[in-house]
Amino acid sequence: DFLIKPINCQKFLGAFGRALENYRWQHQTITCKLTEGVAVIETAEIVYACSEGKLIHLYLHNGEHYQTRQTMTEMAAQLELYHIIRCHRSYLVNLAYVQGLANRRAFRIGQRSEGKEVLITIEGQRVSLPIGEKYLDNFQQQLMQYQQQGGRLY
Repeated sequence: DFLIKPINCQKFLGAFGRALENYRWQHQTITCKLTEGVAVIETAEIVYACSEGKLIHLYLHNGEHYQTRQTMTEMAAQLELYHIIRCHRSYLVNLAYVQGLANRRAFRIGQRSEGKEVLITIEGQRVSLPIGEKYLDNFQQQLMQYQQQGGRLY
């Protein structure tokens, strides 16, 4: 925010509050029990998470990758406060890294399904994640709300 002199007290408090909230959000951490120990991970660095069997893979903005043994429901509940939400039964995505939504056509033996996918970029590589039909409305609503509230894109 940019404030001009003379400074209005209410505008200053509003700008300061937004700056403080942004700082707090960017410096939140979670502790994850990994397959090889324990890690403290900044939530703002998490781009997305996906489950594979009994493991959850966390993919970070800097290209790092962690594996943890936790249910997707537990992980979703832990990360929801940080704008990391479920877009599919096997995926969570950080709204700060969402670059858009696209139509998806998946061809499976004997059937053709259409849906949406979320587009993100990690270390210059474009990644597409599926959006489950069950999660589509909530995902779109959360994304719109996040952007209207001045959500930060990294």
